[in-house]
Amino acid sequence: MSTAALRVKFPTTWPGWHIPEFVLYEANPSSPSVASSNGSSCADSDESDIGGQPLIIVSVDEETSTDYGSDSPVFSATMKGNWSKPRDGIISSSAERRIVLKFAMREDLVPDLVEEAAMYDASLRSLQGRVIPKCYGLYEGQGEEGQLIACLILERWGECVDRPFWMLAVDLRLRILDQLHDIHRCGYWHNDFAERNVLLSKPVGDDCDTNDAILDVRIIDLSEIMPHTCELVKGVQGFSEGWSPTPTYSDNDGKKVDWRVGKPAPDVDDFGCGLLWKVWDECVVICRALSP
Repeated sequence: MSTAALRVKFPTTWPGWHIPEFVLYEANPSSPSVASSNGSSCADSDESDIGGQPLIIVSVDEETSTDYGSDSPVFSATMKGNWSKPRDGIISSSAERRIVLKFAMREDLVPDLVEEAAMYDASLRSLQGRVIPKCYGLYEGQGEEGQLIACLILERWGECVDRPFWMLAVDLRLRILDQLHDIHRCGYWHNDFAERNVLLSKPVGDDCDTNDAILDVRIIDLSEIMPHTCELVKGVQGFSEGWSPTPTYSDNDGKKVDWRVGKPAPDVDDFGCGLLWKVWDECVVICRALSP
């Protein structure tokens, strides 16, 4: 299958922004290549291909809350193209889909974005579309000054949690903890867990009622993720005697922890994982039920 070319079109109305578009080329996160040999960062081309490579057209939203002048901007955009990639479920002719573009505009920032892409593409690939957003690939090319730049394409999904975790319905907090625990089961710690990095399928109600429990959850921003051996994850029953959670099973056959809602908090050593204990007790406040 031919690698794809990505044509990113930018708004012409942003003050101080003079780049009409980038043309980037698909890279392998496990062995990225310097894409400058593929051509210029800006090019005139038709709407179907570049040199025989399938062309994906991306139009960045004019309205943005990001600092588009930063070295690592994040844009919302719309993608269309006449290509398909079975591994991540993209099948399109005239179809469009909403995406997020995460850029590294300086060469020294590219390796970090490559590592994040590798998390999506390899280490946490089984969690895509369930715990983390779907990833549509890593692309590289030349920036305005000829420097190597990179762009990670992710699914545009949901909205960030807009209030402290403890204000959410308990069932929703449990759902968030289960998602974080699934990352632990893959051998990693998120390392930047906060409301801004948790997406909900729709905004919660002002009264935070129990209907919030039906919301789906995604965890985003894997840029700070690190390997982690979690004692709690070993068979899920990592608690010491007297604090053994009862595993349950989800549709994907993954073991879940009984988080003992409203029960007294165990000692951190008894819990089995200091990192999850801190989130469970101090951040998501599960052990204190509905009140902080």
